[in-house]
Amino acid sequence: MQVADADGVVTFTSIWPACYDGRWPHVHFEVYPDVDSITDAANVVATSQIALPQDVCETVYAEEGYEASVANLARVSLDTDGVFSDGADLQTPTVTGSVSAGYTGRIVGRGGHHDRARRGRDERWRDGRRHPAVRRPHALTCTGAPTSARRRSVRSVTHPQVTVVGADELDLLGGLFAHDRTTRSCWCTAFCTSRSRFALGWVTGRNREHLATVARDGAPLGVVVTVAGAAVGWAACGPRARYRAAEAGRSSLLAALDRAGDDGVWFVPCLYVRPDHRGRGLTETLVRAALDLAREHGARAVEAWPLSTVRADLAHVGRETVFTAAGFRPLERPGEDRVLVRHELAD
Repeated sequence: MQVADADGVVTFTSIWPACYDGRWPHVHFEVYPDVDSITDAANVVATSQIALPQDVCETVYAEEGYEASVANLARVSLDTDGVFSDGADLQTPTVTGSVSAGYTGRIVGRGGHHDRARRGRDERWRDGRRHPAVRRPHALTCTGAPTSARRRSVRSVTHPQVTVVGADELDLLGGLFAHDRTTRSCWCTAFCTSRSRFALGWVTGRNREHLATVARDGAPLGVVVTVAGAAVGWAACGPRARYRAAEAGRSSLLAALDRAGDDGVWFVPCLYVRPDHRGRGLTETLVRAALDLAREHGARAVEAWPLSTVRADLAHVGRETVFTAAGFRPLERPGEDRVLVRHELAD
């Protein structure tokens, strides 16, 4: 935790983050209105990420302890990253220094959604192998390789956990859905029930019962990400046959799918992350957790139908870049902003 000075400047020292699979190297941070508010995440006024420069990353990753980061960085770009693909100019610091002396990065906000919270911010990173005695702020979290120096330096960081959701976890899911009027009414049943039943459940509040009925087929309903025991993100997933009910007047995309392989193919129709936890890479975590779950249940492939552009009304289906970063490949583009993607689990 750091407190800004009278000029709005915050300085902190940390280890240069590693690059994990599917994400561009980055640093998370949160901004709170005052010191007393920091203990409750509901008080956060801004959440964002800092994109680390590629040339410096490549230099640091040549050092011992970052071996996995070399390959991971080669498979990702700012254009394909699920967070930075809409532009990272205002989130990329100017960095000077060297591996031996450490690096100093500075980023200055100029107004706007991502940077209004950081009028002036100095960051100093030191290679974890050479400088084990580092300090880490609580509100700014880095995700990277678990070097011995990093393990010694990380304090008070709550890591997201993945939980598989079945009939017994509906209360956990309900705690997440309670944060938004749409999810409270929908209960993620729009694509696994008929139009009329879904509409009635929306009005009567019985869509939770509908989802509990779906859970009786024995397959999981999806996965949630929890932080400190509270669900903050959700991905619906399951056998593609589960979502056939939506064909009747709800989804021409589903109706057009080849049904011959329904039982061996899983589908990810919906993603949701609580507003105060967005911009932290949780969508990518959910997609990868859905892949793992499908593999565990013997699926041979997983499909999804994300957007290739940004549309607030269909944000729940996810972004194409998030899925392709996880290894999905486009199959077809049935509309100018929709794409059907597939991940062969045998790959």
